[in-house]
Amino acid sequence: MSGAGRRARRSGLIGRLYPVPAERARAIAVWAAVSGCAMAFGPVVGGVLVGLDGWRAVFWVNVPLAVVVLALTVGPSLRCPRGERRVDWWGQAAACAVLALLTDALIALGSTAWAHAGWSAAGALVAGVAFVVRERRSPAPVLQASVLRAPGMRTMLLAGAAVNFAMLGVLFLLPLLLQQTLHLSPALAGAAFLPMTLPPGFNPLLTGRLVAKVGPWKPATGGLALLSVGSLVFAVAVWAGSPYPLLAAGLLCAGFGVSFALPALVTAVVATAPERGMGAAGGLLNSARQVGATLGVAVMGAFAGAAGGGGVALAMLLPTVACAAAGTALFRRSRGVAERQP
Repeated sequence: MSGAGRRARRSGLIGRLYPVPAERARAIAVWAAVSGCAMAFGPVVGGVLVGLDGWRAVFWVNVPLAVVVLALTVGPSLRCPRGERRVDWWGQAAACAVLALLTDALIALGSTAWAHAGWSAAGALVAGVAFVVRERRSPAPVLQASVLRAPGMRTMLLAGAAVNFAMLGVLFLLPLLLQQTLHLSPALAGAAFLPMTLPPGFNPLLTGRLVAKVGPWKPATGGLALLSVGSLVFAVAVWAGSPYPLLAAGLLCAGFGVSFALPALVTAVVATAPERGMGAAGGLLNSARQVGATLGVAVMGAFAGAAGGGGVALAMLLPTVACAAAGTALFRRSRGVAERQP
């Protein structure tokens, strides 16, 4: 067996199925496009459901979807070998407690419930200390050190968090704005997001070709730049009270930014991960993205609630700064990391 074949066998499911980097990039692009199609339909269907049966319908629709997903994953069509590492449940619980308490503190800040915010922040600090202590003592830490030490890995994880911070923060605030300012119905407010949600349904296929040709760094950095510009357009449009066409331009810019950045970041993380660490690296990127999404909704919502009339416009500047900072850091790290790619 060749060296590439042995590395693929030891590197997890993605490496086994697609050992050639160019093929792996295209496969990840197809996965991102399928996910993007769901993103395109989500706001539209959600708006229709809210208009028909209120906001609770958005949560009830997840029940049959979850049943379908469980049925697909337990069937014979999907098989994955059992991993060798143990799961540190106490470490996982401490990490969840940190995120939950920090989110609760941010929401309380937005409601100016200072005592509540203080207690939750103190709890998050205690849980954070417990997590660090557990990580140092655990034989199977949640954050795998060999993966985190990979060149540029931490920067890429922060970039993934910044993408979801921007995307989910905008998806949280703009529907409120569209309904309260432009007086759109829930269904029309959902349809108004199509300029942002349609590009992730088709553009990842182009991103996969670009990544296979020039590597993941330029598409990822360019995507973060587009997200930063789109968020800045949102802030200007909200501040100036501009009509929908300017918001649509920002949404389109952000949609292409997401569809360039995420597939490229997934490819970069998997390619940079050490042998037998692809699965852990992919899991860390997903976790970083979800943490970014949670903090995006909590921070931007709290900022908009506490800052008064211009709070929404100022909140829109937060993803601009986050994506610009992440893109700059990724650009600086990419030159050294790219030289180490196989």
